[in-house]
Amino acid sequence: MKLPAKIIEPISSLLKKISPIEIAGGFVVSDSALRYMRFNENGAVAVSTSLRLPPGAVVQGIIKDVETVTAALRQMRGNVGIRSSRNAEVVLSIDSGAVYSQLFNLPQLEENALSEAAELNIQMISPINIKNAYYSYQVVGRSQDNGSVGGYELLGAFINASVIDTWITAFKNAGFLPIAVEFQALSIARAASEIAGIGKGDISLLLDVSSEGLDLIILKNGNLYFDYFYPWRLIQREDKSISIEKFKQVLISETSKVMNFSLSKFNGEIKSIWLSAENISDEMVNTLRAQFPSMPVSEINVGGNKLSALWLPVMGAAKRGMILRSEDDLISLGPLSVIEEYAENQIISMIKIWRNVFVITLCFFLFVFSLSNLFLRRVRLSTGQQSLRTLSAEESRELGELRGKADEFNKLVSFVGEASRQENRVYPFVSKVINLASNIEITRLSAQNFSQPIVLNGNAPSADAVIQFQKRLSDLPNITDLQLPLSSLSTAPNGRTAFVMSFRIMNLDF
Repeated sequence: MKLPAKIIEPISSLLKKISPIEIAGGFVVSDSALRYMRFNENGAVAVSTSLRLPPGAVVQGIIKDVETVTAALRQMRGNVGIRSSRNAEVVLSIDSGAVYSQLFNLPQLEENALSEAAELNIQMISPINIKNAYYSYQVVGRSQDNGSVGGYELLGAFINASVIDTWITAFKNAGFLPIAVEFQALSIARAASEIAGIGKGDISLLLDVSSEGLDLIILKNGNLYFDYFYPWRLIQREDKSISIEKFKQVLISETSKVMNFSLSKFNGEIKSIWLSAENISDEMVNTLRAQFPSMPVSEINVGGNKLSALWLPVMGAAKRGMILRSEDDLISLGPLSVIEEYAENQIISMIKIWRNVFVITLCFFLFVFSLSNLFLRRVRLSTGQQSLRTLSAEESRELGELRGKADEFNKLVSFVGEASRQENRVYPFVSKVINLASNIEITRLSAQNFSQPIVLNGNAPSADAVIQFQKRLSDLPNITDLQLPLSSLSTAPNGRTAFVMSFRIMNLDF
Protein backbone atom coordinates (compact mmCIF):
# COMPACT_ATOMS: atom_id res chain seq x y z
CA MET A 1 0.00 0.00 0.00
CA LYS A 2 1.44 3.36 -1.05
CA LEU A 3 0.80 6.72 0.59
CA PRO A 4 -0.64 9.53 -1.59
CA ALA A 5 1.96 11.51 -3.53
CA LYS A 6 0.74 14.79 -2.00
CA ILE A 7 1.83 13.50 1.42
CA ILE A 8 5.06 11.79 0.37
CA GLU A 9 6.48 14.50 -1.93
CA PRO A 10 6.75 17.43 0.54
CA ILE A 11 8.17 15.17 3.27
CA SER A 12 10.70 13.65 0.89
CA SER A 13 11.68 17.07 -0.48
CA LEU A 14 12.32 18.43 3.01
CA LEU A 15 14.25 15.39 4.19
CA LYS A 16 16.29 15.34 1.02
CA LYS A 17 17.54 18.86 1.78
CA ILE A 18 18.40 18.40 5.45
CA SER A 19 19.58 14.78 5.62
CA PRO A 20 22.54 13.15 3.88
CA ILE A 21 21.88 10.13 1.70
CA GLU A 22 23.45 6.85 2.76
CA ILE A 23 24.39 4.37 0.04
CA ALA A 24 22.80 1.03 0.87
CA GLY A 25 24.48 -2.28 0.13
CA GLY A 26 22.99 -5.05 -1.96
CA PHE A 27 22.31 -8.23 0.01
CA VAL A 28 21.32 -11.43 -1.81
CA VAL A 29 20.15 -14.48 0.13
CA SER A 30 19.86 -17.95 -1.36
CA ASP A 31 19.54 -21.48 -0.04
CA SER A 32 23.29 -21.94 -0.05
CA ALA A 33 24.92 -18.57 0.68
CA LEU A 34 24.72 -14.91 1.70
CA ARG A 35 26.33 -12.27 -0.55
CA TYR A 36 26.86 -8.54 0.03
CA MET A 37 28.16 -5.70 -2.13
CA ARG A 38 28.19 -1.91 -1.78
CA PHE A 39 29.30 0.74 -4.26
CA ASN A 40 30.93 4.03 -3.31
CA GLU A 41 29.86 7.48 -4.53
CA ASN A 42 31.84 7.01 -7.75
CA GLY A 43 30.12 3.73 -8.63
CA ALA A 44 33.11 1.53 -7.84
CA VAL A 45 32.80 -1.52 -5.61
CA ALA A 46 33.59 -0.41 -2.04
CA VAL A 47 33.16 -3.77 -0.35
CA SER A 48 31.98 -7.27 -1.24
CA THR A 49 31.84 -10.45 0.79
CA SER A 50 30.03 -13.78 0.96
CA LEU A 51 29.32 -16.56 3.43
CA ARG A 52 28.08 -20.10 2.87
CA LEU A 53 25.02 -21.26 4.80
CA PRO A 54 24.68 -24.71 6.37
CA PRO A 55 22.40 -27.03 4.38
CA GLY A 56 18.75 -26.75 5.45
CA ALA A 57 19.03 -23.30 7.08
CA VAL A 58 17.17 -21.77 4.11
CA VAL A 59 14.96 -23.84 1.80
CA GLN A 60 13.37 -22.36 -1.34
CA GLY A 61 13.98 -18.86 -0.02
CA ILE A 62 12.28 -19.53 3.33
CA ILE A 63 14.20 -19.45 6.62
CA LYS A 64 14.01 -22.81 8.40
CA ASP A 65 16.65 -22.19 11.11
CA VAL A 66 16.29 -18.63 12.37
CA GLU A 67 19.15 -18.81 14.90
CA THR A 68 21.65 -20.13 12.36
CA VAL A 69 20.69 -17.53 9.75
CA THR A 70 20.80 -14.68 12.29
CA ALA A 71 24.25 -15.78 13.47
CA ALA A 72 25.45 -15.90 9.85
CA LEU A 73 24.07 -12.40 9.22
CA ARG A 74 25.90 -11.08 12.30
CA GLN A 75 29.10 -12.62 10.96
CA MET A 76 28.46 -10.94 7.62
CA ARG A 77 28.10 -7.56 9.37
CA GLY A 78 31.51 -8.12 10.94
CA ASN A 79 33.00 -9.11 7.58
CA VAL A 80 31.60 -5.99 5.95
CA GLY A 81 33.37 -3.86 8.56
CA ILE A 82 30.40 -1.69 9.59
CA ARG A 83 31.45 0.33 12.64
CA SER A 84 28.30 2.38 13.17
CA SER A 85 25.95 1.30 15.97
CA ARG A 86 22.99 1.97 13.69
CA ASN A 87 21.47 -0.77 11.56
CA ALA A 88 23.21 -0.82 8.17
CA GLU A 89 20.82 -0.15 5.28
CA VAL A 90 20.59 -2.87 2.63
CA VAL A 91 18.51 -3.76 -0.41
CA LEU A 92 17.43 -7.34 0.29
CA SER A 93 17.08 -9.63 -2.72
CA ILE A 94 15.43 -13.01 -2.10
CA ASP A 95 14.97 -16.20 -4.10
CA SER A 96 12.76 -15.65 -7.16
CA GLY A 97 11.07 -19.00 -6.55
CA ALA A 98 9.32 -17.63 -3.46
CA VAL A 99 7.74 -14.71 -5.38
CA TYR A 100 4.78 -14.54 -7.74
CA SER A 101 5.03 -11.90 -10.48
CA GLN A 102 2.60 -10.85 -13.19
CA LEU A 103 2.40 -8.17 -15.88
CA PHE A 104 -0.82 -6.14 -16.18
CA ASN A 105 -1.98 -3.11 -18.18
CA LEU A 106 -3.82 0.08 -17.33
CA PRO A 107 -5.19 2.80 -19.61
CA GLN A 108 -3.66 6.27 -19.72
CA LEU A 109 -4.51 7.96 -16.40
CA GLU A 110 -3.47 10.86 -14.22
CA GLU A 111 -0.71 10.06 -11.74
CA ASN A 112 -2.99 9.98 -8.67
CA ALA A 113 -5.61 7.91 -10.49
CA LEU A 114 -2.89 5.55 -11.74
CA SER A 115 -1.81 4.73 -8.20
CA GLU A 116 -5.37 3.98 -7.09
CA ALA A 117 -6.12 1.90 -10.20
CA ALA A 118 -2.90 -0.07 -9.86
CA GLU A 119 -3.66 -0.77 -6.18
CA LEU A 120 -7.11 -2.07 -7.07
CA ASN A 121 -5.92 -4.21 -10.00
CA ILE A 122 -3.03 -5.77 -8.15
CA GLN A 123 -5.35 -6.89 -5.37
CA MET A 124 -7.70 -8.45 -7.93
CA ILE A 125 -4.99 -10.43 -9.76
CA SER A 126 -3.17 -11.66 -6.65
CA PRO A 127 -2.64 -15.44 -6.84
CA ILE A 128 -2.52 -15.69 -3.01
CA ASN A 129 -4.73 -14.40 -0.21
CA ILE A 130 -4.10 -10.66 -0.29
CA LYS A 131 -4.70 -10.34 3.47
CA ASN A 132 -1.68 -12.54 4.17
CA ALA A 133 0.56 -11.12 1.45
CA TYR A 134 2.96 -8.30 0.79
CA TYR A 135 2.57 -6.94 -2.72
CA SER A 136 3.96 -4.14 -4.82
CA TYR A 137 4.20 -2.93 -8.40
CA GLN A 138 6.23 -0.71 -10.69
CA VAL A 139 5.70 0.83 -14.12
CA VAL A 140 7.86 -1.00 -16.68
CA GLY A 141 6.71 0.62 -19.92
CA ARG A 142 4.01 2.25 -22.04
CA SER A 143 1.86 0.29 -24.44
CA GLN A 144 1.64 1.29 -28.11
CA ASP A 145 -1.69 2.12 -29.71
CA ASN A 146 -1.45 2.51 -33.50
CA GLY A 147 2.05 3.90 -33.22
CA SER A 148 1.23 6.32 -30.40
CA VAL A 149 1.88 5.97 -26.71
CA GLY A 150 -1.09 4.38 -24.97
CA GLY A 151 -1.59 3.07 -21.45
CA TYR A 152 0.79 1.75 -18.83
CA GLU A 153 2.48 -1.62 -18.49
CA LEU A 154 3.02 -2.58 -14.86
CA LEU A 155 4.73 -5.50 -13.17
CA GLY A 156 3.14 -6.73 -9.94
CA ALA A 157 4.78 -9.01 -7.39
CA PHE A 158 3.35 -10.97 -4.45
CA ILE A 159 4.75 -13.01 -1.56
CA ASN A 160 3.49 -14.50 1.68
CA ALA A 161 3.99 -11.88 4.39
CA SER A 162 5.32 -14.41 6.91
CA VAL A 163 8.32 -15.16 4.66
CA ILE A 164 9.36 -11.50 4.53
CA ASP A 165 8.62 -10.85 8.20
CA THR A 166 11.00 -13.65 9.21
CA TRP A 167 13.77 -12.29 6.98
CA ILE A 168 13.32 -8.69 8.16
CA THR A 169 13.38 -9.76 11.81
CA ALA A 170 16.58 -11.77 11.28
CA PHE A 171 18.25 -8.85 9.47
CA LYS A 172 17.29 -6.30 12.13
CA ASN A 173 18.46 -8.60 14.92
CA ALA A 174 21.80 -8.90 13.12
CA GLY A 175 22.27 -5.14 12.73
CA PHE A 176 20.89 -4.59 9.21
CA LEU A 177 17.90 -2.56 8.02
CA PRO A 178 16.26 -3.75 4.78
CA ILE A 179 15.07 -0.53 3.11
CA ALA A 180 13.74 -2.47 0.11
CA VAL A 181 12.88 -6.11 -0.53
CA GLU A 182 12.91 -7.43 -4.09
CA PHE A 183 13.45 -10.76 -5.81
CA GLN A 184 16.60 -11.85 -7.61
CA ALA A 185 15.09 -11.64 -11.10
CA LEU A 186 14.60 -7.89 -10.57
CA SER A 187 18.17 -7.53 -9.33
CA ILE A 188 19.54 -9.53 -12.26
CA ALA A 189 17.50 -7.52 -14.77
CA ARG A 190 18.83 -4.25 -13.31
CA ALA A 191 22.43 -5.43 -13.40
CA ALA A 192 22.07 -6.81 -16.93
CA SER A 193 20.48 -3.59 -18.18
CA GLU A 194 22.49 -0.92 -16.35
CA ILE A 195 25.87 -2.65 -16.18
CA ALA A 196 25.92 -4.88 -19.26
CA GLY A 197 23.51 -2.82 -21.42
CA ILE A 198 21.21 -5.79 -22.18
CA GLY A 199 17.56 -5.37 -23.12
CA LYS A 200 17.70 -1.65 -23.78
CA GLY A 201 15.86 -1.91 -27.08
CA ASP A 202 14.58 -5.24 -28.41
CA ILE A 203 13.19 -8.04 -26.25
CA SER A 204 15.94 -10.22 -24.77
CA LEU A 205 15.93 -13.49 -22.87
CA LEU A 206 18.37 -13.91 -19.99
CA LEU A 207 19.07 -17.39 -18.66
CA ASP A 208 20.51 -17.36 -15.15
CA VAL A 209 21.81 -20.75 -14.04
CA SER A 210 22.45 -21.12 -10.32
CA SER A 211 22.73 -23.96 -7.80
CA GLU A 212 19.02 -23.52 -6.98
CA GLY A 213 17.64 -23.66 -10.51
CA LEU A 214 17.19 -22.00 -13.90
CA ASP A 215 15.78 -18.47 -13.93
CA LEU A 216 14.37 -17.36 -17.30
CA ILE A 217 13.99 -13.58 -17.49
CA ILE A 218 12.47 -11.52 -20.30
CA LEU A 219 13.90 -8.00 -20.59
CA LYS A 220 12.30 -5.18 -22.55
CA ASN A 221 13.29 -1.53 -22.52
CA GLY A 222 15.74 -2.32 -19.73
CA ASN A 223 12.99 -3.63 -17.42
CA LEU A 224 11.87 -7.03 -16.20
CA TYR A 225 8.70 -8.07 -18.03
CA PHE A 226 8.52 -11.74 -17.18
CA ASP A 227 10.25 -14.15 -14.82
CA TYR A 228 9.98 -17.91 -14.67
CA PHE A 229 12.00 -19.96 -12.19
CA TYR A 230 12.59 -23.68 -12.74
CA PRO A 231 14.03 -25.37 -9.58
CA TRP A 232 16.51 -28.23 -10.02
CA ARG A 233 14.73 -30.27 -7.35
CA LEU A 234 12.15 -31.19 -10.01
CA ILE A 235 14.73 -33.25 -11.93
CA GLN A 236 17.33 -34.10 -9.28
CA ARG A 237 18.04 -37.73 -8.52
CA GLU A 238 18.27 -39.17 -5.05
CA ASP A 239 21.97 -38.28 -4.93
CA LYS A 240 21.08 -34.64 -5.83
CA SER A 241 22.90 -34.93 -9.19
CA ILE A 242 21.60 -33.98 -12.64
CA SER A 243 22.77 -35.70 -15.79
CA ILE A 244 24.08 -33.63 -18.71
CA GLU A 245 21.36 -34.95 -20.99
CA LYS A 246 18.62 -34.06 -18.52
CA PHE A 247 20.09 -30.60 -18.08
CA LYS A 248 20.17 -30.01 -21.85
CA GLN A 249 16.60 -31.26 -22.17
CA VAL A 250 15.33 -28.86 -19.49
CA LEU A 251 17.36 -25.97 -20.90
CA ILE A 252 15.91 -26.39 -24.40
CA SER A 253 12.31 -27.16 -23.36
CA GLU A 254 11.99 -24.32 -20.85
CA THR A 255 13.65 -21.82 -23.19
CA SER A 256 11.27 -22.79 -25.97
CA LYS A 257 8.26 -22.37 -23.71
CA VAL A 258 9.30 -18.88 -22.67
CA MET A 259 10.03 -17.82 -26.25
CA ASN A 260 6.60 -18.97 -27.39
CA PHE A 261 5.02 -17.21 -24.41
CA SER A 262 6.79 -13.98 -25.29
CA LEU A 263 5.55 -14.12 -28.87
CA SER A 264 1.92 -14.53 -27.80
CA LYS A 265 1.98 -12.24 -24.73
CA PHE A 266 4.10 -9.31 -25.85
CA ASN A 267 3.49 -9.50 -29.61
CA GLY A 268 7.22 -9.45 -30.04
CA GLU A 269 9.90 -11.96 -30.86
CA ILE A 270 12.90 -12.44 -28.61
CA LYS A 271 15.92 -11.11 -30.47
CA SER A 272 18.78 -12.40 -28.33
CA ILE A 273 19.66 -14.89 -25.62
CA TRP A 274 22.10 -14.10 -22.82
CA LEU A 275 23.70 -16.59 -20.47
CA SER A 276 24.73 -16.05 -16.87
CA ALA A 277 26.15 -19.02 -14.99
CA GLU A 278 28.93 -19.70 -12.54
CA ASN A 279 30.64 -21.99 -15.04
CA ILE A 280 29.38 -21.55 -18.58
CA SER A 281 30.55 -24.41 -20.73
CA ASP A 282 30.92 -24.37 -24.51
CA GLU A 283 28.52 -27.30 -24.57
CA MET A 284 25.77 -25.16 -23.01
CA VAL A 285 26.29 -22.36 -25.53
CA ASN A 286 26.49 -24.75 -28.47
CA THR A 287 23.29 -26.52 -27.34
CA LEU A 288 21.34 -23.27 -27.44
CA ARG A 289 22.86 -22.16 -30.72
CA ALA A 290 22.04 -25.50 -32.30
CA GLN A 291 18.42 -25.37 -31.11
CA PHE A 292 17.94 -21.70 -32.03
CA PRO A 293 20.30 -21.12 -34.98
CA SER A 294 18.86 -17.72 -35.90
CA MET A 295 19.18 -16.42 -32.38
CA PRO A 296 22.45 -14.83 -31.14
CA VAL A 297 23.58 -16.50 -27.89
CA SER A 298 26.09 -14.59 -25.75
CA GLU A 299 27.63 -14.59 -22.31
CA ILE A 300 27.13 -11.56 -20.10
CA ASN A 301 30.31 -9.53 -19.70
CA VAL A 302 31.23 -6.07 -18.52
CA GLY A 303 34.29 -4.33 -19.90
CA GLY A 304 35.45 -7.59 -21.43
CA ASN A 305 35.35 -9.43 -18.08
CA LYS A 306 32.84 -12.18 -17.61
CA LEU A 307 30.52 -11.72 -14.64
CA SER A 308 29.92 -14.68 -12.38
CA ALA A 309 26.25 -15.52 -12.03
CA LEU A 310 26.76 -15.56 -8.27
CA TRP A 311 27.44 -11.81 -8.17
CA LEU A 312 25.11 -10.54 -10.91
CA PRO A 313 22.02 -10.22 -8.62
CA VAL A 314 24.20 -8.74 -5.86
CA MET A 315 25.41 -6.01 -8.21
CA GLY A 316 21.83 -5.30 -9.26
CA ALA A 317 20.68 -4.94 -5.65
CA ALA A 318 23.71 -2.75 -4.88
CA LYS A 319 22.83 -0.54 -7.87
CA ARG A 320 19.40 0.04 -6.36
CA GLY A 321 21.09 1.01 -3.11
CA MET A 322 22.52 4.07 -4.89
CA ILE A 323 19.05 5.38 -5.82
CA LEU A 324 17.76 8.25 -3.67
CA ARG A 325 15.24 6.83 -1.19
CA SER A 326 12.81 9.64 -1.96
CA GLU A 327 12.83 8.66 -5.65
CA ASP A 328 12.71 4.86 -5.31
CA ASP A 329 9.26 3.82 -6.54
CA LEU A 330 10.31 0.31 -7.58
CA ILE A 331 8.85 -2.95 -6.29
CA SER A 332 9.45 -3.50 -2.57
CA LEU A 333 7.86 -6.54 -0.95
CA GLY A 334 7.72 -5.28 2.63
CA PRO A 335 5.31 -3.65 5.08
CA LEU A 336 6.18 -0.21 3.65
CA SER A 337 7.37 1.08 0.32
CA VAL A 338 10.92 2.44 0.11
CA ILE A 339 9.69 6.04 0.11
CA GLU A 340 7.41 5.41 3.11
CA GLU A 341 10.16 3.56 4.99
CA TYR A 342 12.59 6.37 4.21
CA ALA A 343 10.18 9.08 5.34
CA GLU A 344 9.38 7.18 8.56
CA ASN A 345 13.05 6.61 9.41
CA GLN A 346 13.97 10.20 8.64
CA ILE A 347 11.11 11.55 10.76
CA ILE A 348 12.25 9.36 13.66
CA SER A 349 15.82 10.60 13.15
CA MET A 350 14.62 14.20 13.12
CA ILE A 351 12.68 13.66 16.35
CA LYS A 352 15.79 12.20 17.99
CA ILE A 353 17.94 15.07 16.73
CA TRP A 354 15.53 17.76 17.96
CA ARG A 355 15.16 15.92 21.28
CA ASN A 356 18.91 16.06 21.74
CA VAL A 357 18.97 19.72 20.67
CA PHE A 358 16.26 20.54 23.22
CA VAL A 359 18.12 18.76 26.04
CA ILE A 360 21.42 20.44 25.15
CA THR A 361 19.74 23.86 24.89
CA LEU A 362 18.00 23.38 28.23
CA CYS A 363 21.28 22.40 29.90
CA PHE A 364 22.97 25.42 28.32
CA PHE A 365 20.35 27.84 29.66
CA LEU A 366 20.50 26.24 33.11
CA PHE A 367 24.27 26.71 33.07
CA VAL A 368 23.91 30.35 31.98
CA PHE A 369 21.26 31.04 34.63
CA SER A 370 23.46 29.47 37.32
CA LEU A 371 26.42 31.61 36.33
CA SER A 372 24.22 34.72 36.20
CA ASN A 373 22.82 33.99 39.66
CA LEU A 374 26.31 33.49 41.11
CA PHE A 375 27.55 36.68 39.45
CA LEU A 376 24.63 38.79 40.71
CA ARG A 377 25.02 37.48 44.27
CA ARG A 378 28.68 38.41 44.25
CA VAL A 379 27.84 41.86 42.89
CA ARG A 380 25.28 42.37 45.66
CA LEU A 381 27.74 41.34 48.40
CA SER A 382 30.47 43.47 46.89
CA THR A 383 28.13 46.48 46.69
CA GLY A 384 27.09 46.05 50.35
CA GLN A 385 30.66 45.77 51.54
CA GLN A 386 31.64 48.76 49.45
CA SER A 387 28.78 50.80 50.97
CA LEU A 388 29.98 49.93 54.50
CA ARG A 389 33.54 50.86 53.60
CA THR A 390 32.43 54.33 52.45
CA LEU A 391 30.88 55.27 55.86
CA SER A 392 32.85 57.78 58.02
CA ALA A 393 33.91 56.99 61.61
CA GLU A 394 31.14 59.20 63.05
CA GLU A 395 28.51 57.56 60.84
CA SER A 396 29.76 54.12 61.83
CA ARG A 397 29.46 55.03 65.56
CA GLU A 398 25.90 56.33 65.08
CA LEU A 399 25.02 53.23 63.08
CA GLY A 400 26.32 51.06 65.93
CA GLU A 401 24.22 52.97 68.49
CA LEU A 402 21.13 52.64 66.34
CA ARG A 403 21.70 48.90 66.00
CA GLY A 404 22.04 48.60 69.81
CA LYS A 405 18.82 50.52 70.42
CA ALA A 406 17.08 48.41 67.81
CA ASP A 407 18.23 45.20 69.52
CA GLU A 408 17.05 46.53 72.93
CA PHE A 409 13.69 47.49 71.47
CA ASN A 410 13.32 44.04 69.93
CA LYS A 411 14.04 42.43 73.32
CA LEU A 412 11.34 44.60 74.99
CA VAL A 413 8.88 43.65 72.30
CA SER A 414 9.71 39.99 72.87
CA PHE A 415 9.29 40.43 76.66
CA VAL A 416 5.92 42.09 76.25
CA GLY A 417 4.82 39.37 73.90
CA GLU A 418 5.92 36.68 76.34
CA ALA A 419 4.13 38.44 79.24
CA SER A 420 0.99 38.65 77.14
CA ARG A 421 1.18 34.91 76.42
CA GLN A 422 1.73 34.11 80.14
CA GLU A 423 -1.12 36.33 81.39
CA ASN A 424 -3.87 33.85 80.73
CA ARG A 425 -1.86 31.04 82.34
CA VAL A 426 -1.24 32.92 85.70
CA TYR A 427 -4.90 33.58 86.42
CA PRO A 428 -5.84 29.92 87.21
CA PHE A 429 -2.95 29.72 89.69
CA VAL A 430 -3.92 32.91 91.55
CA SER A 431 -7.57 31.92 91.58
CA LYS A 432 -6.68 28.53 93.06
CA VAL A 433 -4.62 30.08 95.90
CA ILE A 434 -7.39 32.54 96.77
CA ASN A 435 -9.97 29.75 96.91
CA LEU A 436 -7.78 27.71 99.26
CA ALA A 437 -7.20 30.75 101.55
CA SER A 438 -10.85 30.70 102.75
CA ASN A 439 -10.84 32.92 105.91
CA ILE A 440 -7.22 33.92 105.39
CA GLU A 441 -6.46 37.36 104.02
CA ILE A 442 -3.66 37.38 101.44
CA THR A 443 -1.91 40.72 101.48
CA ARG A 444 0.85 40.04 98.94
CA LEU A 445 1.84 37.40 96.36
CA SER A 446 5.13 38.12 94.63
CA ALA A 447 7.61 36.37 92.30
CA GLN A 448 10.49 37.51 90.08
CA ASN A 449 9.67 34.71 87.63
CA PHE A 450 8.16 31.31 87.92
CA SER A 451 11.52 29.61 88.13
CA GLN A 452 12.18 31.41 91.48
CA PRO A 453 10.38 30.83 94.87
CA ILE A 454 7.02 32.61 95.23
CA VAL A 455 6.50 34.63 98.44
CA LEU A 456 3.02 34.83 99.99
CA ASN A 457 2.17 37.34 102.80
CA GLY A 458 -1.08 37.22 104.75
CA ASN A 459 -2.89 37.10 108.12
CA ALA A 460 -5.23 34.56 109.66
CA PRO A 461 -7.58 34.35 112.63
CA SER A 462 -5.13 32.03 114.38
CA ALA A 463 -1.89 30.08 113.97
CA ASP A 464 -3.93 26.91 113.48
CA ALA A 465 -5.64 28.51 110.47
CA VAL A 466 -2.23 29.29 109.00
CA ILE A 467 -1.13 25.66 109.49
CA GLN A 468 -4.34 24.39 107.81
CA PHE A 469 -3.76 26.78 104.87
CA GLN A 470 -0.18 25.48 104.53
CA LYS A 471 -1.50 21.90 104.45
CA ARG A 472 -4.06 22.70 101.73
CA LEU A 473 -1.35 24.29 99.57
CA SER A 474 1.04 21.37 100.05
CA ASP A 475 -1.66 18.97 98.79
CA LEU A 476 -1.56 20.62 95.40
CA PRO A 477 0.58 18.47 92.97
CA ASN A 478 2.11 21.52 91.30
CA ILE A 479 3.34 23.04 94.64
CA THR A 480 6.78 22.06 95.90
CA ASP A 481 9.37 23.22 98.45
CA LEU A 482 6.66 24.86 100.67
CA GLN A 483 8.21 26.60 103.65
CA LEU A 484 6.56 28.38 106.67
CA PRO A 485 9.26 29.65 109.06
CA LEU A 486 7.93 29.88 112.66
CA SER A 487 9.82 33.11 113.01
CA SER A 488 7.53 34.61 110.38
CA LEU A 489 4.46 34.14 112.62
CA SER A 490 3.50 37.27 114.59
CA THR A 491 0.39 38.73 116.27
CA ALA A 492 -0.98 41.87 114.62
CA PRO A 493 -2.55 44.77 116.64
CA ASN A 494 -5.99 43.54 115.59
CA GLY A 495 -5.29 40.16 117.19
CA ARG A 496 -4.86 38.25 113.84
CA THR A 497 -1.78 36.14 113.16
CA ALA A 498 0.49 37.48 110.38
CA PHE A 499 2.68 35.06 108.42
CA VAL A 500 5.07 34.76 105.46
CA MET A 501 5.50 31.54 103.48
CA SER A 502 7.34 30.60 100.26
CA PHE A 503 7.00 27.83 97.71
CA ARG A 504 7.83 26.85 94.13
CA ILE A 505 5.49 25.84 91.37
CA MET A 506 6.35 23.13 88.87
CA ASN A 507 4.01 24.46 86.16
CA LEU A 508 0.96 26.65 85.73
CA ASP A 509 -1.47 23.85 84.86
CA PHE A 510 -3.99 24.44 87.72
